[in-house]
Amino acid sequence: MNRIVFLLVLYSFSVVVGLAQQIGLNVGKHLPQQGDTLLLVEISHLPFAISTGADCVWDFSNMITDSIELDTYYYSVAHDSMRITQHLMHTHHLYELEVDTLWYVGLENASISINYTRKRKALVFPFAFGDSLVCEFLGIGKYTHKKTYPIVGKSRVCAEAWGKLILPNLTLDTTLLIRSTHTYKNHLEDTTSHLMENIFQWYHPSYRYPVFEVAHKYIDYQSSNPTIAYAFYHIPTDDSIWSNDSEDIPTTNGKEITFVEIDSILTDIRFYPNPVHDNLTITYRQKQPAEVFFSIHYNDGFCVYQSPIRSQGEGDYSEYIPMSTMPIGAYVVYIHVDDKVVSSSILKH
Repeated sequence: MNRIVFLLVLYSFSVVVGLAQQIGLNVGKHLPQQGDTLLLVEISHLPFAISTGADCVWDFSNMITDSIELDTYYYSVAHDSMRITQHLMHTHHLYELEVDTLWYVGLENASISINYTRKRKALVFPFAFGDSLVCEFLGIGKYTHKKTYPIVGKSRVCAEAWGKLILPNLTLDTTLLIRSTHTYKNHLEDTTSHLMENIFQWYHPSYRYPVFEVAHKYIDYQSSNPTIAYAFYHIPTDDSIWSNDSEDIPTTNGKEITFVEIDSILTDIRFYPNPVHDNLTITYRQKQPAEVFFSIHYNDGFCVYQSPIRSQGEGDYSEYIPMSTMPIGAYVVYIHVDDKVVSSSILKH
């Protein structure tokens, strides 16, 4: 009998661990994307009880959400797919992706600007329940764009819980809670105090961005009385962002691309290596004259590369596409031949 109980406990533990691993974040599904716009609702900060651990239940269904609606949007810097800027509440937040690490590199608004000379780790992909990362960061800040002061601090990011999230009109059975704690030495005042920032974000496996976020900032001796406190309810309104687990339908200007029979023009098409790290090679045989060009789209449909349109005759061809600077993740490569299109899925590692 004891053996049966032990086996049942072991089985239950393996199911729990398996479920926790399934709700981890990965770069293909959870890296912020240029061009995305999210609708947020800023709500009054309440003394939320936030439990941690496995199989939690967070019930925020009684939140009042008829307050201020905000937009946050993401865009690239100089068309560099590895540098992403988030605009939120009149502030630009700057990020960079290096291999599997998303770095927070600075911010700017009308009052202050910060440039991190030793960048702060925001996330390392993949990131699952129980994972954590700790780093120290340094930088230079400017207050009212006149007074310069040093930035010194420590950061800890931890995936410290998973469970069910209940929001108004939305219940998600499997969400991952990530807590980010940042401590800054206060150089703006003559004091030995520290500025503290706690951010709680709930992620769902099929949604690129956190669906709920609670944050508060305070001086270390005033933890019970935050100087700044806010919460955001992220409303999933974009089906292409929400459906990360489904097979995305490629679109151009919002219209579905129709794949037409292409064998009459191109044959022996090969894409390699796959997965790719540096350069993607495409080889094919062209049977008749046609106009040809290539494009690469990230897994949400955002175009990250397009070659010039060329008029080509019969023959064997090779196309080389540089991908070393593109983010890790899933891509779709299109070959456009006159009015026909062929595609292939490619992984970048």
